[in-house]
Amino acid sequence: MNLASFCVVQVYVKLIEIIPMFVAPRTFRCKEVKQLKDNNSKHSAENTDALIEAGTMDLQDFDDQVQEKTLESKRIFDGKVISLDLLTVRLPNGREATREVVKHPGAVAVLAVTEEGKIVFVRQYRKAIERVSLEIPAGKLEPGEDPFEAAQRELQEETGYRAQEWQHLHSFFTSPGFADEIMHVYVAKQLEKTQANPDDDEFLQVLEADAVQILLWLQQQAIIDAKTLVPLYWWLWQQRGV
Repeated sequence: MNLASFCVVQVYVKLIEIIPMFVAPRTFRCKEVKQLKDNNSKHSAENTDALIEAGTMDLQDFDDQVQEKTLESKRIFDGKVISLDLLTVRLPNGREATREVVKHPGAVAVLAVTEEGKIVFVRQYRKAIERVSLEIPAGKLEPGEDPFEAAQRELQEETGYRAQEWQHLHSFFTSPGFADEIMHVYVAKQLEKTQANPDDDEFLQVLEADAVQILLWLQQQAIIDAKTLVPLYWWLWQQRGV
């Protein structure tokens, strides 16, 4: 590794160390509340619990007040992967508005970690962005399919790997402003290599990378896929003490 690459890695390591302070304020708040109780602060435990409960109630009141009631729903497109609904809704102020909502069956993504501590990636052409994208293995759910079974299937189909150890990392909505797609992310370890079996319309290149290479890719913005970035940053955070 040359000097420039080493400096890039060190900068990213420092960034990873401070990421939780910005992405997990609720976690730190819970710790602060616990510390108040443990240190016998001026507020009693009962008062602290009351404050927390009051804050939760304020949030619930807001949630109740901003609900949008659906007045009419019209399906305007049915595709192989997505559908599009045009909704007429009543806003909290009583006015009506339209919402375009993409309906999606949901999807899975797998952060597969080899015995050597490398992450398994696939490269494939994405027509929507007109370029090759570097991603972790992923795919959409079949009708009625369990997300965990889908994760196992996609990992084997795209990379040829099967895993003995699995962890559900997180589920999140990819674009809640206009779509209901939910992404289920899993971590897979204790990998065993078998035969890949991609779909007929999938043309993939499988590769593996360690933390140093991944950090360089991030610095170069070579990874631009959200479902890949989310678990990657989590994994890099986990590696900080290794």
